[in-house]
Order: sequence, then C-alpha cells, then structure tokens
Amino acid sequence: MRNAILRLLPLSRPQLSSSSPSMSYICTQCRRRRTASYSSSSSSISPTPLRGTAIPQKLQALIRQRTSTFDLLKEQADVADVSSLGTKLVDEPRLRGNFHLWWSLLGFKRRVYSDSGVGDVWKGLRIRNIDLPVRGSHATLIWQVFLKTGFQDERFLGEVWGYIQDLDSRNRRWAGVYQCIVGHFLVADGSKARMWHRRLYPRHAPSSWPGFVTGVLKQRVEAQVELREIHAVLERPAGLYGTIIPLLCSMGLFSEAMKWHRHCISFDDLPGNTATADKLIEWTAKYGSLQEMSMLMLSFTQMGVRVKESSLIALIISRPKKFEALGFILARANHVDRSAMGDRFWAVVLGQTQLGTPVIFQCMQTFGGGLNVGGKTVEALKKRMDCSKEKALSLLAEFEMHVQGVEMVPDAEPSVMIGRLVQQIGARGLAGVEELEFLLKESLDTGNWRMFDQALSLPSPGGPTGKVYDLILQSQLRRGALGGAIDLLEHMRKSSISISSTSLRLLVKETLPPRKRTKNPNTMPGFTNDNLIDLVGVLTSLLRSGVTNIEPTLWREIFKRLGMKRRLLDLETLALGLVEWYHPARSSITRHRFSTFNSDLPEALTSRNNSPHPIPDIPPLSPQNPLRLLFPPQFIHAIIQWGFLTFRPYSTTLHKLIPPPPPPEVRQLPCQLSEFAPCVATFTWGIALARELKSLGVHVDPRPILRAVRTRFHVLYNAPEANGRPAVLSGRKINRMAVALNHLSLAQMVDIVEETWGGSLWRRTGWEKGSEGGREWERNMKREVLGMGIPKRVVERLKRGVGVRERWSAARVRGGRGFAGRGWKGVKSM
Repeated sequence: MRNAILRLLPLSRPQLSSSSPSMSYICTQCRRRRTASYSSSSSSISPTPLRGTAIPQKLQALIRQRTSTFDLLKEQADVADVSSLGTKLVDEPRLRGNFHLWWSLLGFKRRVYSDSGVGDVWKGLRIRNIDLPVRGSHATLIWQVFLKTGFQDERFLGEVWGYIQDLDSRNRRWAGVYQCIVGHFLVADGSKARMWHRRLYPRHAPSSWPGFVTGVLKQRVEAQVELREIHAVLERPAGLYGTIIPLLCSMGLFSEAMKWHRHCISFDDLPGNTATADKLIEWTAKYGSLQEMSMLMLSFTQMGVRVKESSLIALIISRPKKFEALGFILARANHVDRSAMGDRFWAVVLGQTQLGTPVIFQCMQTFGGGLNVGGKTVEALKKRMDCSKEKALSLLAEFEMHVQGVEMVPDAEPSVMIGRLVQQIGARGLAGVEELEFLLKESLDTGNWRMFDQALSLPSPGGPTGKVYDLILQSQLRRGALGGAIDLLEHMRKSSISISSTSLRLLVKETLPPRKRTKNPNTMPGFTNDNLIDLVGVLTSLLRSGVTNIEPTLWREIFKRLGMKRRLLDLETLALGLVEWYHPARSSITRHRFSTFNSDLPEALTSRNNSPHPIPDIPPLSPQNPLRLLFPPQFIHAIIQWGFLTFRPYSTTLHKLIPPPPPPEVRQLPCQLSEFAPCVATFTWGIALARELKSLGVHVDPRPILRAVRTRFHVLYNAPEANGRPAVLSGRKINRMAVALNHLSLAQMVDIVEETWGGSLWRRTGWEKGSEGGREWERNMKREVLGMGIPKRVVERLKRGVGVRERWSAARVRGGRGFAGRGWKGVKSM
C-alpha cells in the first residue's frame, strides 16, 4: 500500500509557497467525500492548503514505517487513549505541534468514524495539552470541523466552549468563533443564537457586522427577528443600514426592509445619505399612503441624513399622483435641502405629463431660484414647450436658475437660422439630397412648417430618398393631416419604402384617441372616432411589406385598447397571428411566405439593408427575444383580468368548462342587472389564450397568472359579508356586477382554472384534489389561493372610503331635498 501520510504532509524545504497544492484527504474515496462533507453552510470547510511546520526528511522513513497499511494508520490515529501517550507519531517531539499531521489524522478519523472520530482527536489534543491554532488557514479548517461536530452534540460543544473560555483567560482567541457559532444557530435555532451571542459578544464580536448579517440572511431570511435583537444591544452603530436595506429590497422583502429601516434609525445606525434606500423609497411611494411616505422621508431629515437627488426622483417617478409627490418634496415643513433639486430632478419633473405646465413653472419660480441646472433640464423644457434652446434658457433665467454646461448662442432662434439657411441654399441650389434631408430634419425639429415646405420646393439634383419620404410623413402627422399621412403611408408601402420607428410611434399616437395611464380613452366629442381596427390593418400591411421594422413594443398599446373595449376575439386573433411574425425561429419562414416586398425598386428608396433579420438562436428567456417584448408579464396579467371582467350570454361553445348559470328566478339579481341574467364571466378566456401562446413558443410565467387570479378571487370571495360578497372591495360597478353574476364556489373556480391551464397552479397543501371537504380543508384552500391578494392597508383604506360615503348619504337624507345643491358647505353647516 502506498503511504498516504507522506502524500499529505509537506516535504522539508525552507518555506511553503502560498500556491502549494490543496491538501487532500488520506484516500481517493475521502477526496470524493470532501465536497459533500465540507460543502456550503455556516460551518463549511474550504480546501485551502494548510501552512505549518514542514516534515524533515529524516522523519519520512519513520512515517512510512508506522503508516504503511490501513491498520497501522488506524493505530496512529487512535490518540484518545491516555495509555497511548508517548507511543504515537504525534508524540514525537518534532511532530508534536505539526498541525499538518493532526489535520491528516483528523480527516482520517472523521471519514471512518464520523463525529465520534472527531471527538477522539479532540480528546487526544486535550490530554497532550496542545492548543489549537488561532491564526492561519489551518486554524479555520480545524476549528470549523470541531464546531460542526459540536453542533450535533451539545455535550461536545460545551467542551469546546470551555476551551474557548480557557483561551480567553490566556488572551488567545480564534477570530471566527462568533461568526461560526452564532451564524449557525441563527440559521438553525434562533433561541440558542441569543444565548451564544451573550456569551461570545464581549470578546469575540465579528470585525464586520454587515458581512456577517448578509451571510446569515442569504441562508435564512426569517433570522431577522433575532438579528434585530442582537443589533439592539450593540455598543455602537454597526453600519448595517447601507448593507441590509439594499439586500432586502433586492430580494423583494420591502416590508422587512421597512422594519429594518425603523430599527436602524431608532438605534442611530444611519446611512451616509438616502441613496442607499432609493428602492425602499420607490416602493413606499408607489404602494404606501401619503402618511407612510412622509414618515419615511421625515425619518431621514430629522436624523440629519442627507437627502440625495436620486431619492427625490424616485418619489416623483414612483408616486402615482405626481402632484402629491411634488407638493410633498417642495413643502418647507419637510426640511428637504434644495441643493438636492438639481438638473436631473427638474428634468424629471418637466417630463411628467400629469403635472400642468403652469404648476411646474410656479414651483420653479418659487423654489428654483439660485439652483444649478444643466442640459437635461434645458432639453426637457424644450420638449415640453416645443420651443428653441434659447427660449428655454431665457425661461430658466426668468426663474433665476443657473444653467451650467450649456453654451449660450446669442444668435437668432433655430427656426430663424433655418430660414436663413434655406434662403441661402435656394439662391445657389441644393448640393445634394443629403443637404435636403438636413434642412427637412431641422425644420421638423423646430416646428417651422413654412421653412419645411420651402425646403421641399427647392429643386433637387436627384429623386427623393426613403428618408425624405419618412420626414414628410412625420410632418403631416405632426400637423394633424391624418388623411394625407395615410395616403402617403399607403404609397410608401406599395413602393416598399422603409418607415422609421419614430414615424410609426407618431402614427399610433395621432391615430388613437388620447387616454391617461391605466384609464380608458377619452370619449368626449371629437374623440369618439376610434380608428383602432384601421390602425391594425395599416401596421399589418406594413409588417407584410417585409421592409419596415415594426417594433414588438408598438403593439402593446393596441392590445390595451382592444382589451379595454372587451374585443377579446380581435385581441386573440391579433396576438396569435403576431406570434408567427415575431418568433425567432419561424419568422423568416413567415416573412418569406407572406411578404409583399418589391425587389425591383432602387435601394435608396427601400433601405432593405435596414430591415430586421431574425436570429433563430435567441433563448426564450432573453430580454432581446421579440416574443418577450411582444408579450411581457403585464400582458399575461391583463388578459386574465379582462377575461374575468367580460360577461357574455352563456354558450357551451364559449364557456366549455364553466357550468351553466341557475335560472333568473334563482339568481335573484338586482333590478339594474336583470338584463344580464343569462350572462357569465368568460374567465377561462385569458387562461386559455396564455396556454395557447405557451404552446406556440411564448415564454409564459405562471406567476402573473396567479397574481391576476388572486386579485379577482379577492373581489369575489374575500369578504365576511353575506354570501361572501365583498361590498367593500367591489366599489366599482364592474366589480359589483362580477360579484352578482358569479354562481360558482371558490373550489369550483380553482378546479376550472387549473383544468383550463392544463396543469397545477397551486401546491394544494392540506387541500389535496379529490380529498373530502371540511372547514379545515376550506381554510387551507383559502390560505393558499387568497394568501397574496389585496394588501391589508388597501382594504382598510377602502373601508374608510365606504364609511365616508355612508356618512355623506346620511347627511343628505337629514338635510332634505334642498341639501342636494349645497355641496360640502351644507355638510359643514349641519
């Protein structure tokens, strides 16, 4: 048998290099088990090479003689017996303190005898009065082996603790004791972690609290309660805020991050500035009340934490009510440093369409005096006012705002300069088509249509290019000449002239009636003509032309309009048809079969080289995958909701899996809903469409489906009122209608949803399919199905709103008929 010890121990040489090969275990089998035995955990052992006293050459013969067979090696490893003192290799004076040898024996005993073997080596060290090393890589390895064994045996851990105390009395300690022991129990048993913290903290506190806490939370998020208790008794701030808040926000645990924020602030563990908590600020601004947002920001300013510009931008962008966020920031009582309102902040404010221009100008005039802004604010002001740079600079000067990094051009405005340039070129003639394109582009940017038409009338040395056609199309769309733009678009399509993405986005904007975010389109006179289907036809014909690149994101607004109008069949037909055009592997075949591209036209018109070439090997989960851009998770969530909110007369074809509704006399609908007696919700439509898209190669994540289904189930079932109908959560007419027309139980709904999806969406823990029902079974089902629905604070807010409306109604009744026209003053007078 080849000697194993000699392969483990270093040869005699002046010094061991740090790049020496990693120490392995005594045999090949043990090397295989090394990864499994010392894998990642709070007490894992890395294969770092040990450094220590080298083995002299003359001792190698002795080692070979005493470890040449397994039995001899086993005999040398039996070091726990007191009677064996002086007979083992480790008792040789020159090998007594060599921890390479001890590490090898420890590995052998651990492999053969598991934890009992580790205990024997520990006993052998103790009876020989050999201290464990407290520095170096071998110290970490050996300590972790003994502590890991102690975690399985409390008696042995008590012995290790006694030895740690003995080392403390001699002013010696291993630096990783706290991290190893307390970190293990924070993951395994929080109650013991508190006890060990009290024992170890006075002398063994970790050098880096943020690193320690991060390592624990990545293994067990639930350890936050014990960690906060430990953090509360630290003598000085541990610098946790800058680490733990971004970590929890990156994990999506915003509620826990808010708890840590309050905890750290109360114990003076402050961040350097608010940029550390930007994600938390975004979440609070988006989902929290105004009071919660105010409390968060005031907790920073009252503790002297500097508010950064990025935090103010997060408030503006994330808060649905922009005016509310802007008013909060500019309120003097909030003590926000005005210097944080820099270039990016005012650029973002100017870009918010919810905020009126007079309101923004009043805020800039009141609070912007003396502030420094730059090019971003100038560009945002130009875009909002549709004016020149000089006009924007003059407005900022009126507000006494200092513009930095932007060159002042004391000449005339760009529109005037373009007019002069057109006159000069008209006098000498165009030098080429590129010069004409430049003039048209500059006139278009400044909105000088007279100069645009004059430049277009100049004699050109060559025929018009595709870019010239595209600029003319943009000018007609921006002027409101939609009919002429459509005619020009048809000419460009028939001529296979490429159309830019800017023109297509402008076409969608000018064709569809305006609407606010998350709201239905404007139905006021002048906006009733919806050219949605005509726009779909135009874009589809351009897609078939094979020249114009129709970006996948351009269809999203069309999907939203079709869904809002409950034109589900049109939406389904369009979505399934577009899959073949945008599928990375099949789009080239589809374009080849259905393209109407005219290959006989000159390249200057068609710009064929700019057409998209599909790449077959784009992964389905890649952000660049066209199908992911066409059907994002928000689309899947929306089609599920639209299905639940669409009601059609019951049909065995349309509602295959839905049981028929009871007769009208059984349903007993309110009078205003009596005409909908034969109708049911087509809630299976969206799920079936998502399943079909998945079968065609679209990546469909089940999580948006679950979120949408939970939201609708909460409206239908999550309320203690009679028959389970949530009067509070169904304030909108469509929700009241959904509750009234629902004739299915929650269990029936769940089964139909999963049958439509063709797979399991819930784990069904405690309410397995096919098992008998009962109260416990029903509670388990509701706990899982309705567990992540509408947040509690939203429910409470809606309840408060219902209470206010009820008080108003009572006041109207008491006030009599004459009260109806008095408004709020009538209520106050009472």
